[in-house]
Amino acid sequence: MKDCKKVVKIEYLVAFLLVVVFLSLLNMYSLIEAYESGRVVNNQQGEKRIETDLGTYFWKRNMFLDANCRIRLALGQKYINGVWILNNEYITMDQGDTSAQTLDDYADQLCYLQDYLKDEGIAFLYVQAPATIAKGEDRLPYGLIDYSNSVADAFVERLHAREVDCIDLRDYEQLNNIDHYALMYRTDHHWRVESGLFAAQCLSDYLCERYGYEYDPRLYDPKRYERIMKKESFFGSVGLRLGSDALGKDDFGLLRPCFETDVSIDYSEGEWLNTVYNTEACSYDGALDVWEKEYYNNMPNNGKRIMITGNSFCKAVAPFMLLSCNSVKSHFMSKDYDAFDKEYIRKYSPDYVVVICSPMGLAEGGATFMFDAFR
Repeated sequence: MKDCKKVVKIEYLVAFLLVVVFLSLLNMYSLIEAYESGRVVNNQQGEKRIETDLGTYFWKRNMFLDANCRIRLALGQKYINGVWILNNEYITMDQGDTSAQTLDDYADQLCYLQDYLKDEGIAFLYVQAPATIAKGEDRLPYGLIDYSNSVADAFVERLHAREVDCIDLRDYEQLNNIDHYALMYRTDHHWRVESGLFAAQCLSDYLCERYGYEYDPRLYDPKRYERIMKKESFFGSVGLRLGSDALGKDDFGLLRPCFETDVSIDYSEGEWLNTVYNTEACSYDGALDVWEKEYYNNMPNNGKRIMITGNSFCKAVAPFMLLSCNSVKSHFMSKDYDAFDKEYIRKYSPDYVVVICSPMGLAEGGATFMFDAFR
């Protein structure tokens, strides 16, 4: 009887090993095929490249990831694959803390930019965008710590100490009783495309008060916009990292002004909605499909030119700011920070330069605050 049990165990072991070998060969074949075609599998380089790439081409990878996530959710786990599940079922990534030295360096970089712009007679403003978790709230599972808001608080304090002109949209939310989570996607690290309206209103109000920026406040009245919504059509980058859509997808929406508009960019001209967005897309980066745009407002306006840069949150604000000024130059720093120099600014000749960044852009090793060219 004992010998029989040993034979059964050996048979199970052999069967298991055969499955492992089969899957390994299948994965390796898919990876070799990808390499031969010249496709970029991951950005990983060095000795871990093969390991990372094999993970990407694992047979039925998404099925296994989905099963893993659903099982862990059933067990009540709230931290899966580097993703936190909040008590309102919004999900966010573990950002980690940022050192005081790094925050000092980032603040100094903004000083270089502001000082240069001041000498050129150009107004400067830094805008602190929100994180997924609202300021002052603790929605994390017990024992976990969120650094996104504390890092943003520490950074804004440093800017005030250095007399860098800045506004904090998290404070504007609280002052205006804005539902923070209505501004954010549930499965993505960005704020909603529509949240650019709220940001443009806050930005225009401040520029008006501080620099005499003239605009019609009715342009940013939410009641004057029609919301075009595609239900459960967007699954964001944080959700993809979670590995499953078990928690559901986001609704994806755009706003259509209920008043006359006429705008143009390099390759298109017409009414605002279909000119500034890729309306066929159902994702943040898809709707705002390029890292650099120059928008022009062909309607009567205040004649001002605004340059907006920062991390990816800035892309949602530029189209709405266009409604009240002559033109907007939008530049995504993380895609091409080397291009953002004195000549770049001189060529566009803006009246205002605005840097917009979320707390994620304040993480260690970020590319948002690269302004050494202005020292």
